[in-house]
Amino acid sequence: MKIRKLSFIIVIGLAAVIAFIGFNRSGPEAVIESGSDIRIFIATDLHYFDKSLTDFSEGFDAFAVTRDGKQLLYSEEIMDSFYEDIKEQKPDILIVSGDLTYNGEAVNHRELSDRFLRIEKLGTRVYVIPGNHDVLSIWANGYREGAPYSAENITHEDFREIYGSFGYDEGISFDEKTLSYLAAPSEDLWLLMLDSNKYFGDFSMPTGDGYITEETAKWIRECAEMAEAKGAKLISVMHHPLMRHSTRDVTGTYLSNTTDVVELFRELGIELNLSGHIHIQDIKRDDPEDPKVYDIVNSALIVYPHQYGVLQYSADGGFEYSKQRVDVETWAKEQKKEDPNLLGFNSYAEETFGRRPYNIAREELELLGIYTEFEIEEMALMVRDLNLRQFEGTVYPIKKDLLEAPIYKLFIKTKSEYLYDFVYSIVHSVDMDSTKLKLGTE
Repeated sequence: MKIRKLSFIIVIGLAAVIAFIGFNRSGPEAVIESGSDIRIFIATDLHYFDKSLTDFSEGFDAFAVTRDGKQLLYSEEIMDSFYEDIKEQKPDILIVSGDLTYNGEAVNHRELSDRFLRIEKLGTRVYVIPGNHDVLSIWANGYREGAPYSAENITHEDFREIYGSFGYDEGISFDEKTLSYLAAPSEDLWLLMLDSNKYFGDFSMPTGDGYITEETAKWIRECAEMAEAKGAKLISVMHHPLMRHSTRDVTGTYLSNTTDVVELFRELGIELNLSGHIHIQDIKRDDPEDPKVYDIVNSALIVYPHQYGVLQYSADGGFEYSKQRVDVETWAKEQKKEDPNLLGFNSYAEETFGRRPYNIAREELELLGIYTEFEIEEMALMVRDLNLRQFEGTVYPIKKDLLEAPIYKLFIKTKSEYLYDFVYSIVHSVDMDSTKLKLGTE
């Protein structure tokens, strides 16, 4: 009788464990077997803004197209289109490297979490980390009655709870001081998801700066040793760029202790880092002559050209990276939308994003009073087009011809320090193709 009772208890216990595991995630449960090819989508800087946060009153259009080009008005539609891409192409993994929400609004986090649940039901595993706009943000807001208003934000604990199903519940190791974790979705490939945000204290918002503490660096070393013991390849993901991606040394655009972290990655054999934060598309390597570490900055999903990274991995062939644009226009036609901006989204996004740098350039050049109207127009168009290419990641293919172009030489002599720095940095910051990368196995 005691044996039968014990057996019953064991069965009930196993059933409870199975139920917990089964409902803890909405997507696939099994670890991807060794030898399987893996397809990963990488999205960053979604800056999701749910329409429940606005009444669309006067002035919202200006609020929704921000100075840095975020298309808040269409963030839901962009995510809907992205969902269709995932549904059609069926990637194994979706990595989201921070700045998930506009400014850390609780509503946006919860709505985005629901969207990730839908994605996982398609069979794609989702892994997220926070960006500097996601946790304890004092800028959390919406827009009603013609003005912004303060909205509820979230804490570190809230973030871990809201996104528990998207990395945290299945992490195999955690950093004690940050929201960093180690995930093993595949026997061959592990993800080192790093919270690179720099906070003033335990209860204060992050700055724009990125930083990896000594304690976190020690934990990273332990994770690398775990991966090596299991024969797994380790790649890292963080919000802030691992390396400097511009000749302009702008505070907060990369890890403030980049030298130390790159050296650590070289030592540990972590050759690939995926990041975001600066919204452009760019790839950098630690040493052009002897590259050991690559930092791929994926452009922001919410900003022109609304694209994401695609990373293929195989144990035999290594990594192959490319980029892909969200097809909002096709989605809008299939959904029978009537908004002309959505039906012609490619042109709309390019025009609205290019307008500000063009206008700034014209104003600067006109104030100098030394250029003809023809020269002003050509130079302003060059600023616009270079900025568009910077966000597409397509400056490198034209760099050689551009350096010889008369209009570029005219720009280099301009007395506008702002425009000189802007143009020079875009052209001279790129030293390799930023749209694709292939890293083979040894």
